[in-house]
Amino acid sequence: MMRKIGTREAEEKKKKMGVIIIGMFFIGLLVLGSAGFAFLGGGGPPDVIQSEQADFEPYYDGQFWIVREGGQIFYLNTNPANFSSDAELEFSKTLADYLGNQLYIDSADTKISTQLFRNFAVYPSRIQEACYESCERDLPEKDCSENLISYKESDVNRVYQEGSCVFIEGDYAAVDAFLKRILGI
Repeated sequence: MMRKIGTREAEEKKKKMGVIIIGMFFIGLLVLGSAGFAFLGGGGPPDVIQSEQADFEPYYDGQFWIVREGGQIFYLNTNPANFSSDAELEFSKTLADYLGNQLYIDSADTKISTQLFRNFAVYPSRIQEACYESCERDLPEKDCSENLISYKESDVNRVYQEGSCVFIEGDYAAVDAFLKRILGI
């Protein structure tokens, strides 16, 4: 059989029609897929959403006690069920003071730094390690004109504020007392 010889114009018209058909197929697929998701996969019934966001019993992950309250996850050093702190709390900072602002954390204890980074992660615009005034580590040196949380190990649990700095002195319970108050846990 012999194939019919067509003009260049007819061949181009045939290619164009093929491209249009394929384009229409993909557009239809996108529209139907979006409509299907909207009707069938829109997140499930409201009670499923609420149960996923519900508070749960604290558990220990090997490093921190994980607490979920009000849809937020918090990391504590001590079991919140057994928490008691003799920490002296003398600060007026609130979570709103950190919201959308730069936060600096000064702690030689990596567990404390990690805990503060995790708990404050969504509130400041940026979190960075720093040193209060001068230090030997290769970090920026900050004063109390900027939001800074500084931790220092001590025999006395105390949390106090000077300017925009919050100083946490003591053990892990002092850090937890600060976090419980400022985060509203």
